[in-house]
Amino acid sequence: MYSPHDHGVMIADRVRVGAYRRALERAIRPGDVVVDLGAGSGIFSVLAVQLGAGKVYAIECEESIELARQIARDNHCERAIIFIRDVSSNLELPEKANVIVSDIHGGLPFYGLGLASILDARRRFLAPAGIMIPLRERIWCAAVQLPAGDYDRVSVWNDDRWGVNLRSGSRFGTDFPFAARVDPGHFVSEPACITTLEHNMIQSPSAGGCVTLQAFRDGEANGYLLWFDSDLVDGVSLSTAPGLPETVYPNVFAPWTRPVALGAGDQIEAEFCFNLVHNDYVWNWNTSIRTCTGQQRDCFRQSSFNSSFIAPEQLCRRAPGHRPRLNKKGMQQQILLKLMNGDRSLQEIAFVALRDYPDLFCDESTAIQEAADLADKYGQ
Repeated sequence: MYSPHDHGVMIADRVRVGAYRRALERAIRPGDVVVDLGAGSGIFSVLAVQLGAGKVYAIECEESIELARQIARDNHCERAIIFIRDVSSNLELPEKANVIVSDIHGGLPFYGLGLASILDARRRFLAPAGIMIPLRERIWCAAVQLPAGDYDRVSVWNDDRWGVNLRSGSRFGTDFPFAARVDPGHFVSEPACITTLEHNMIQSPSAGGCVTLQAFRDGEANGYLLWFDSDLVDGVSLSTAPGLPETVYPNVFAPWTRPVALGAGDQIEAEFCFNLVHNDYVWNWNTSIRTCTGQQRDCFRQSSFNSSFIAPEQLCRRAPGHRPRLNKKGMQQQILLKLMNGDRSLQEIAFVALRDYPDLFCDESTAIQEAADLADKYGQ
């Protein structure tokens, strides 16, 4: 997730924090109950109290919640903020919230379980007529020419620069979206909105859409640049569009299978799907390029799934008919978890495990550490 340094970078982003503060100021009424989802350093929780919230539930599953507690104490807000270290989907709150605020992002809102958490929190935590911040988010794209230095991470697989044929790995360049900053001068098409996420209405964390882009000049394009803008509340917006003041959120570049020389008036049919699979997103982006006279030029079908290292034996282990058997590590964890019944200390658990299964545990300190890791992850 986010490192302490990352939190500092986010707090230093005047565009981001300033927009969220204005949104909270418009949304919060005296005495309101607020949920700060993914509270991080707790800055939004403190701002909410300062702006009149009667109670804030600051929910954060990472260690940064301890910093949030201290920041709340330093700002004399600790009595109004209830800190909960857990995943929000595990929780039941004793009351409904008037406002839910969240900023769980990468370069786009499709970041881990962020959207799924927001959707779940809206369904279970938000009072009727409550306010979601952000209210909506739009995903934009344009066909661009990523400059050569940045495009190296795509082209290196095919240009033989080191005298080594690397073409077998080309999919790790072309089918992998990555963070990028691109000046509007590198646009080859006008931008278009792929989809709009209405946080008061969405029913799925997966999304997508189709757009038609038209080249406005002659030039080579090698992929799509994607960004988002948010209506945090009505009247308060935040945008990561190229050409605007930079924020902590990078844009995202989705390469094409190969660069294409476009002519002014050429049309690009683009289809994007952002599908949540397990704990992360699989991107699919399909491209069809036609000349201004309607002649088919190029057609690409791409997926971030292609850029994954997946060994055949790994696929076999995930087949429905596979009959799994625990390895040594699995047996160790199974034994330790069974001993966690609330009656034994970590040291006692390690002692029993080492006594009864000397072939699986090498020493007491290692067994204690393993038990502590499991208790931190699964215990209460």
